[in-house]
Amino acid sequence: MLVRWIRGASILKVFKGYRIGNLTMPVVWKKRRVLFFAKLIVSLGLVAYLVWIVDWERAVETINQINKLLITICPVLSLIGLVSGTVRWRFVLADSNVAFSCPRAYIGYLVGSFYGIFLPGVIGGDAVRIGFCVSQTKCKIGTATASVLVERIAGVFALLSFLLSVHLLFPTSLSSLVTLESTAPVAVAATVGIIVIVAVVLGRRVWVKWLPGANTRRVWGFVHSGIEVLSALRGKTTGVVLVLSALFQATDIVVAFLLSQAIGLAVPLPVFFAIIPLVYLATVLPISLGGLGVREGTLVFLLSKFGVATSDAVTLSFLIYLNRVVVGGIGGLMQLIRTISSRKPVA
Repeated sequence: MLVRWIRGASILKVFKGYRIGNLTMPVVWKKRRVLFFAKLIVSLGLVAYLVWIVDWERAVETINQINKLLITICPVLSLIGLVSGTVRWRFVLADSNVAFSCPRAYIGYLVGSFYGIFLPGVIGGDAVRIGFCVSQTKCKIGTATASVLVERIAGVFALLSFLLSVHLLFPTSLSSLVTLESTAPVAVAATVGIIVIVAVVLGRRVWVKWLPGANTRRVWGFVHSGIEVLSALRGKTTGVVLVLSALFQATDIVVAFLLSQAIGLAVPLPVFFAIIPLVYLATVLPISLGGLGVREGTLVFLLSKFGVATSDAVTLSFLIYLNRVVVGGIGGLMQLIRTISSRKPVA
């Protein structure tokens, strides 16, 4: 049944090349299967190392004492947080004259979350969302791709803003992250990133004139489409997108904090606003499947700077991943329902 579902899944027919069901991924995947398996090995290797260093007696004791109420709340909170991402996506597309209803965009996010669990980095889930958007709205692939790229830029802006805000408001929260006497380098790096993003946004209508035409193929075609979508954003929309991005990212950070509270970690909330942005920025790199291993390893390393035991940090990292799997699993269930309902009855 499962194999038939995967083979018959009719999410999208957008790209040409490698398929997961009828979901077609970029052709580069077919040509780089070795790279895919290399990423799989990286994920399995990192996970195996984390499992090896865990004090299982302590981990079992921690899990037995876990706060079940908080564990139950976290997936619900994550699902609510997706609403802000959904509305953000809809706003970005609306300024490019693409009508995308919130319910459909929400389904796209959930299905993307499901495939993002095991596809390389976070871009795997984004590729699914792009295809879903094209299939539902009939917009150009470049426009859908650019809309997701704009979302990512806004998300990075929010993460860097959190990092800078923690430095200004809670400087002691960052002092354990760096070995230097001053945390200024962290603030400078975040500030530079914010300035670059602001420059991109403010100069969007100028840069679109410098690039080759929209009919340019390959890389320049996508770049031009991206700048077009960015330049189409109104000032009011840009502000709304940034606010929604902050809410979207803040929800994930609060979920991580609540999960830490569920296992009894005494780590204050500002610390999570300092380290989770770094964890997310690390998982953007497509060097593992769904960021698995990279996310957990980065989180364990950063939490160790605050005196958190390795075993507790690993337990928290896997709880965060499990929460992600639960949310993505709902997307997988919705995809299964869509697949079954779309099948034509045999005469």
